Amino acid sequence: MSICKMDNQIVLLQNLEIELIRENVKLNDLKERRKELKEQIEEFEEKLSFLKLSLKEKENRVRDLENFIEYKKERLKEFSSKRDGVGSRKEFKELLRQIAKTEDDIIRANEEIEKLKPAFEEDRKKVGKEIEEIEANLSVLSNHSKVLKDEICKRKEKVVEIEKELSSLREEVDHEILHFYDSYKDRYRGLVFSDVSSGSCEGCGMTFSPAEFRGVIKEIEKGKIAKCPYCGRFLFNKCR
Repeated sequence: MSICKMDNQIVLLQNLEIELIRENVKLNDLKERRKELKEQIEEFEEKLSFLKLSLKEKENRVRDLENFIEYKKERLKEFSSKRDGVGSRKEFKELLRQIAKTEDDIIRANEEIEKLKPAFEEDRKKVGKEIEEIEANLSVLSNHSKVLKDEICKRKEKVVEIEKELSSLREEVDHEILHFYDSYKDRYRGLVFSDVSSGSCEGCGMTFSPAEFRGVIKEIEKGKIAKCPYCGRFLFNKCR
C-alpha cells in the first residue's frame, strides 16, 4: 500500500470519522448536562413537596383544633339541655364533671390555636417565599432542560447523517487503505493520516526542522510510508 497515492476519499472519510467523534463527544456532554439538570430539578421538586406538606400539616392541625372546638361546643349544648332532666344527684354531679371537662378541652384547644396561628402565619409567609423561589428556579431549570433536549435531538440527527454518509463512503474507499485506517483509527482518535504540507504534523502540531521536512517529503515522493517522529501518525502531502 502506498499512502502517498491516497485520493480524497480516504481524507474525506477520515474527516467524517473525526467529525463523528466530535459530535458524539458533544452529544454525551449534552446528555450529562441534562442528567445533572434533571437531578437538580428532582431535588427542588422534593424540597418543594416537603415545604408544601409541612405547611399543609400545620394548617390541618389548626383546622382540626377548630373542628374539635365546634364539636365540644355542641357537646356543651347537649349537656346543658340534660340538666333539667337529671334524675339523681350522682347523675347531676357526673354531668357537671363532663361539662367542666368539655370546657377545659375547649380552653386548651383555644390556647393551642393562639400559639399555633401566629407561628403558622409566620411560617406561611416564610415558606411561601421559599416556595416561590423554588418554583422560579424550577421554571428556569425546566426551560433549560427543554433547550438541551432539543439540542440533543439535533445532535442525534447529525450523528445519524454522518453515520449514513460514512457507511456509503466506506464502500467506495480502497479496501486495503480502509483496513489500514481502521486498524489505527482508535489509537489516533480518527486522525491516522496527517497532512504535512504546512511543514508541521496536522495531528500533533509539531513543526519539523527543514532537514526533517525534506526527509519526510522525500519518503512520500518515493512512495514509502512516512511517519511523524513525534506522534507516529502516517504522513501525506496534500499539496502534492
